[in-house]
This record gives sequence, C-alpha cells and structure tokens, in this order.
Amino acid sequence: MLITEKGGDNVKINMLQIVKSTFLLIILLALINCVYGADTTTNKVHVDQSNMTFNSIQDAINDPTTHSNYTIEINPGTYYENLIISKNVSLKGMGKQSKDTKISGSNTGRVILILNPGTVVYLENLEITEGKAPNGKYTVDGPRNGEDGGGIFNCGTLYINNCRITNNNAGTGANGGAYGKQGQFDVYHNKVWSAGNGGNGGGIYSLGTLIINNSTIENNCAGHGGNGCHDYLTSSRAIYEPQQRSFAGKGGNGGGIYAIGVLSINGSRINSNTAGLGGVGGYGQPDYYSVIPTPTDGGDGGSGGGIYYNGTNLYINKSIFQSNKAGNGGKGLSSEDLFFEEPKLYAYMSGSAGGHGGNGGAIFINSNGSSQTINTIKNTSFIENYAGNGGNGGNGSSTTTISYGGWNGGNGADGGNGGAIYLNGACKIQGSYFTRNYA
Repeated sequence: MLITEKGGDNVKINMLQIVKSTFLLIILLALINCVYGADTTTNKVHVDQSNMTFNSIQDAINDPTTHSNYTIEINPGTYYENLIISKNVSLKGMGKQSKDTKISGSNTGRVILILNPGTVVYLENLEITEGKAPNGKYTVDGPRNGEDGGGIFNCGTLYINNCRITNNNAGTGANGGAYGKQGQFDVYHNKVWSAGNGGNGGGIYSLGTLIINNSTIENNCAGHGGNGCHDYLTSSRAIYEPQQRSFAGKGGNGGGIYAIGVLSINGSRINSNTAGLGGVGGYGQPDYYSVIPTPTDGGDGGSGGGIYYNGTNLYINKSIFQSNKAGNGGKGLSSEDLFFEEPKLYAYMSGSAGGHGGNGGAIFINSNGSSQTINTIKNTSFIENYAGNGGNGGNGSSTTTISYGGWNGGNGADGGNGGAIYLNGACKIQGSYFTRNYA
C-alpha cells in the first residue's frame, strides 16, 4: 500500500490496481496494432529465405535478393498493385483467411501478368480482385477487340491454392464506326468498320498450365462485344463502296476462366460468373440498286459462363458450379438507333435480328470434336446455371416515317444450348450431380 499527500488529505492508491490498468492498456494498444497495422505500417511484405522486407509486392518480386523459388509472405491488408511476374516465386497471404490479404487491380489493369512460358508461380491464401483488362481501342486500322484476362493473364505454370478470384473483368470491344470517332463513319478510308469482340477470361486467362485447389472463382465477367456503327451515311457523304456493313462484336468467352492447355480444378467453387454480352447490330450500306440500308444482326453472346476450355487435358473433381451464365445475344438494329447528321432524313429499313445466346452456362468444352481426349469431370455439382438468352430483334421504320407503309421488325434470336455443359468433343463425366440448369 502506498500513501501520498494531496491537499492535506491522505489518498490511498492500490498498487495492484495500477498494475492491472497498465496491463490492460498494453493489451489494448496491441489489439489496435493488429487491426490497423496491416494498412498503416511500412515493410508489409517479407521474403522468407532472404529475410528482407519491402513496401510493396512488386518491389519484393523485383529485388535481386529474391531468387528463384523464394516465398514472399504478405501481411493482411489490401495491396493496390498490377503485378508483372517474370521469375519463379510463391506469393503467400499471412491472414487467417484468403479474404484477409487482397491484391486489387483498382479496376485500372490486370492484377497479375505472367508472360514467360517457363515461369512457375504459386498463389496461396490470397484474394485477387478488381482486375480490369484494357478495353478495345479505336485505331487507324479499325476497332480492336477487348483484351483477355481481367484478374490474371497466365502464359506459364500457375498454382492457385486456397484463394479467391473475384470481381474481375475482361475488356470490352470497341464500337464499330469511323477512324477517329467511334460510332460514326470513316471519311478518310472509304470504310465502314465492324465492332470489336469482348475479351475472354474475366477472372483468369491461361495459355499454359493452370492448377486450382480449394479456391473460389466468383463474380467475374468476360468482356462485352462492341456495338456496330449507328451512323446513317447520307447521300452527300456516302463515298463508300456499296454493301459494306458494320457488324456487332461478339461477347467474350469464359466469365470465370478461359483456358488453353492443362486445366485442373479440385475442391473449388465456381459461382456467379458471366460470359460477355453481344453488341447491338450495326448499319449496312445499300447495294448499287437500292437506297434501303441493310442493317446487321446483334452480336452473339459469349459461351462458358463459368469456364471456357479449349483443349484435351481438363480435370475437374469435387467442385461446385452454381449460378453461372453464358452471355446474352445483342439486340438487332432499330431505325431509331441510327444517328442522323441531317434531321429530315429517315432510315427506311426493317429491323435486324438479335444475336444468338451463348452456350454452356457452367462450362463450354471445345476439343474440336476429337474423341482422343482425357477431359474428365468427377464428383462435381452443377446447380442453377444458365445458357444465354437470344437478343431481341430491332424495330422497323414506322408508318409515320414513310408514306407507303411500315417496315418489319427483326426476329428475336435463339437462346444458347447447354445450361450446365456444352460439349464439342468427348468428356468423361462420373458421379456428378445436375439440378435446375436451364438452356
């Protein structure tokens, strides 16, 4: 017991209470550091073998002391980076769950790019999110396709263990039209441009070997097709060759994964991924003997909502595919969709047909019709997956537009096939469960 004097009064202070209060304060400060430290401290990334620490994951990868096959340990937190990996390396999140350690592309670029075919990369206990492959650009040679691989673009050998690949998007195709101005005509090249297709592989685009274990591929989307040109080419500026047409872009394939080569998936969930939508139909020049435009159909929707696989070495075991969807076809061109430089001009035309819906709500397998394949799906569930819907036909010109009657609307297109799986070639399916899948 300690006695002190204060204003002539004796005040008794219990030393045990002081010790207890100090101890509780230390614990509180430690908890605050655990909760907030991942986002506020520097040197959050540690290379196990070299015992070096870094402020970013890319710095750790690039450092000359990080040799081949080293492991980079990443503290919990969110890391806003667009990684380029050109050496054999392991990236390991140190949180209790994969969602504790996120690598975000900030929707400004891919999260991870692996270009060297000889590179071997391991991802463990991480969330790869908010990646965005570049949209198709409009160039002097016409519109470009959207680029592939929103979250990860892999040309090497990639192992993904206990990770989440979520909310990533492949690039959208550029709209059809003109040099220098999308959606309008090209007075420089005597050319009507078609639109670009959407990019493939919203979550992952793989040209090499891809091994996925105990992971989740969720809420990713392939790129949408661009719209065809919507500029009505007036007689005063119609310097084009007749019968040129601006076709709509097709939706990208593989909302979750687009893979060529080896693809192995074990104990994983592939949920709520979507292939790309087809673009709206475009304008077509009349032929020599007519003044009536010939509009083009809507673009076809992308196939493989969960996975688009192109090859003969697929293995899927003990996994779940749920709520994935192939892309819807684009709408046909309507007369009211066209852009007029001269308001008194009207498009005398029928509406064009919609685009076809994409095939394979969960998986599209293309082995080019080959029966010589080792594609295998075992002990896997397919629940509530959907093929794509066909696009609506465009509207024809109304009777108020022209004096001799209206024009027909375009036809709606067919929906896609294979609510769960669409096969072009052989695949062995064993012990698997299918329910509530729709074409």
